Amino acid sequence: MSFVSLGSLTNRMAPRWASSEDLLFASIRREWSRSFPESISLHSYPFSFSGNQLVIGVDSPIRQREFSFLAPQLRESLKRFVPELPDCTLRFRVLRPFTPDMRPPSEPLLSKIRHEGLTQKATEIVSGISDPRTRSGAFRFVLFCLTQGALLGFQNAGSAPSPPRTRQNPERE
Repeated sequence: MSFVSLGSLTNRMAPRWASSEDLLFASIRREWSRSFPESISLHSYPFSFSGNQLVIGVDSPIRQREFSFLAPQLRESLKRFVPELPDCTLRFRVLRPFTPDMRPPSEPLLSKIRHEGLTQKATEIVSGISDPRTRSGAFRFVLFCLTQGALLGFQNAGSAPSPPRTRQNPERE
């Protein structure tokens, strides 16, 4: 049995799973922030690529107009980082809400201290489970739930309120 690097395997298999347009669009998305200064990349992102037309989402009509005048320069700048890009038409669309999903958050969603506190709480919750594999799986699940609760803004993400005690069938008593 031999092993290959995941990157080389993916590069060989990708053309079988995706069209050449999809692979080109993925390259464009990956290189977008490197291709342009922040004054452009923070206000735009590649939205779609089809039939030799690259649609770029922008955050305002003013930027749409400004970038349309700069289309030849933008295309040349992008070609430096994505050389396989054909001569294509650039279209600019104002997209609302403006949600480029490829940018990583500038700061972590949870502070390190908060994450450590949630990790400690998850460890306490699963400490009574004796089987190590079950405990490990339960720990991941509990930590995920606590983290999601913290991200959604629940104040005390570590403790769920207990359900109110009510009588099931008051006629019997």
